[in-house]
Amino acid sequence: MDSTTQDPAVIQTLEMISGLAELVYPQVLVAIVVMALFGVYFVLSSIALWSLLRRKRKNHILLGALGITAAATILHSSLIIALPLAQIKGLLMRASSVPLLQRYEDYQSSGLQKMSYPTMIIVGGSADAGLVFLVNNALAVWRALSLWSSPTQGVVSLLLWSLLAANAGLYPPLIYMTIKQTKDLSSSASAHFSSDRTLFALVTAQSSVSILVNALATGIIAYKAFEHKRFESRAGTRLIGAKLLLLLTESGVFYILIQIVHLILVCLLVLPAFKNDPSQWLEVGKATMIFQFSSVIICAMYPPALTLIINYCYTTRRTKVNEMTPPTTLLPSSMRLGSRPGSFHHHDVHGTGNESTISFTPSSWFDEQKHPTPPMPEYRSSRGTTDINGREYLGPIAF
Repeated sequence: MDSTTQDPAVIQTLEMISGLAELVYPQVLVAIVVMALFGVYFVLSSIALWSLLRRKRKNHILLGALGITAAATILHSSLIIALPLAQIKGLLMRASSVPLLQRYEDYQSSGLQKMSYPTMIIVGGSADAGLVFLVNNALAVWRALSLWSSPTQGVVSLLLWSLLAANAGLYPPLIYMTIKQTKDLSSSASAHFSSDRTLFALVTAQSSVSILVNALATGIIAYKAFEHKRFESRAGTRLIGAKLLLLLTESGVFYILIQIVHLILVCLLVLPAFKNDPSQWLEVGKATMIFQFSSVIICAMYPPALTLIINYCYTTRRTKVNEMTPPTTLLPSSMRLGSRPGSFHHHDVHGTGNESTISFTPSSWFDEQKHPTPPMPEYRSSRGTTDINGREYLGPIAF
C-alpha cells in the first residue's frame, strides 16, 4: 500500500468527503421522492383549478385554499430540489485548492442554506404545525360544519373553531423555536435542554390539537355517512351522497394517520436526538426527513381532491330534513330539477319566503308496475333558490 494513504491529512480528507456525501445523499433521496409526488400534485391541482374556474358560481374558500397550498407546495418543492444541487456544486465541485472545511463553512453561510430550512419549516412545519396542515384543518372543519344540521350545531361549531384557533395560535411560537433549534444543532445539547423541553411540549400540544380537530371533523362526516346508509336501507334506494361521505371519511382517516406518524417520528425520535446528541440527528432523521418533506406534498393534495369530489358529484348546500329525507342534500348534478328531462318527475313545488318544500319522485321507481308507489321524500331547502326559469331546485350544484 502506498505510504501516502497513511498520511493523516489524506485520511482526514477522505473522512470529510465521506461526511459530505452522507450530508448530500438523504437530500438527493428526498428530492427524488418530492419530484415524483409533485408531478401527481400538479396534475391533480390543475384539474381542480380548471374545474373551479369554469363554473359560473365560484367557491372562494376552495379557490383560496388551492392558491395558498399551491404557492406553499411549489416553494417547498423548489427548495428541496435546489438544496442537493447546491450542495453538490458547493461542496464537491469547487476548485481543489479550496479546503473541504472551507467549502462546508461557505455553504453553511450561503443565502440558500439560510433561507431554505426556515422556509420549509414554515410550510411543512415540525410534526403537524406547517401552513399546509393549518389549511387542511380549516377545510376539514368547513366541510364538516356544512354537513352538520342539528340543535347542537352552534356548540359543535364553537368547539371546532376554538380548537382550530388554538391550533393556529400555537403555530408561530412553535415555528420560531423549531427554526432556532435547527440553527443551534451544532451547539452543545446540554446548553439548550430547557429549550428542547419547551419545544417538545409545543410540538406535542400543537400536533395533538391538530389531530383532535381533524378527528372531530372526520367523525362528523362519518356520522352523516352512517345516516345516509341508514336512509338507504329504509328507503330501498341508493344515494350517491353516501359515497361522497365515505370518500371524505376515508380521506380524513388517511390524513389522521399521517398526522399521528408525524407526531411519533418528531417527538419520539428527532427531539430526543436533539437533547442527547445533536450528531445523532443525521442518522435518526433520515427517514423522518424523507417522510416529513414528502408527506407535505401528499397533504397538499387534500384541497384539490376535495374540490374534485364536490365539484363533479355533489352540492355543498346544507339542508333541513325531515324523517323521510336523506340527512343532507348531497345530490348528483343529474338530480337537479329540470336539468335532465326524464331524470325525475316533478310533482309539486310549494312554500314561500326563505324556506320551501320540493316533492319529487325518481322515475326509475315506476319502471315496473309490480313495485308499489313509494312515499315521495320531501327536501326542504333552507334558501329557496330558483333557476333562470323560476323553478326551484335543491341548491346549487356548482357550490
